[in-house]
Amino acid sequence: MFKDTVLQQHILPDKSIGRFCSGDPPKVQVLLLQHEKLLPLGSKSGPFYVTRKWDEGIERDAIPFETEFQILADRICQDLTVLDGAHWRTINNFYAILSERSRARYIKLPMESRLENLSPGSSLSKNELDDFERKGIFLSGDPAQIDRAVFGLAQRLSLSVAQRENPAWGIATATNREFLVSDCFHRTPRIPVSPKIYLVREDLWLDSGSKRMTEDQVVFFNQDVSREAQQSIFARDLENAGLVIERKPAQS
Repeated sequence: MFKDTVLQQHILPDKSIGRFCSGDPPKVQVLLLQHEKLLPLGSKSGPFYVTRKWDEGIERDAIPFETEFQILADRICQDLTVLDGAHWRTINNFYAILSERSRARYIKLPMESRLENLSPGSSLSKNELDDFERKGIFLSGDPAQIDRAVFGLAQRLSLSVAQRENPAWGIATATNREFLVSDCFHRTPRIPVSPKIYLVREDLWLDSGSKRMTEDQVVFFNQDVSREAQQSIFARDLENAGLVIERKPAQS
């Protein structure tokens, strides 16, 4: 159990972002889309996390699935080229969590007062309420806590679906150029692994199995990833990702 409340919750895990980092200290190149501003940032920087968006129960319960996926991702980065049903299960479990966290980032539920005046936790301190929340008991009745419970439930339901279904995934490898990463992961089932590797669900993108992508295919892939982004994209080297930024014409 967590000793302290987890305030900064990553969408894409810190370790996944770390595989794209370079330099000392390790950083990636982040493009803030609204301002077309390029920033070198570490994996614990603002664009990569949200503040208390889902409950700490699912934050804790997801750790085994994230750990299992990271072990598999390390193997893929080393020499694993063929995925089997067990690997698909690991990937599907991870994507169930990743996609719902990505969706939660940009969903705003109504923030009107709901249950504060009726809640049995109205007399408890914030630390006491946080301690109950870590145990899965939601007593405060304030909108933010109820929203965290809702978004946590969405992740649990997504995991339940992943346990019943096990679609195949393939490994997409860039022979030239490098891959780009969006801030949205729920629109298309694909997972960034490293600057040269993505996992893509076969039924929606790859013809079969794993695939080595040409330079032109990587550029097209990155353009598609970029179109799905809402606030930012990142890469180890944005120039090497071959992305052409379309600037808006000046207003007359």
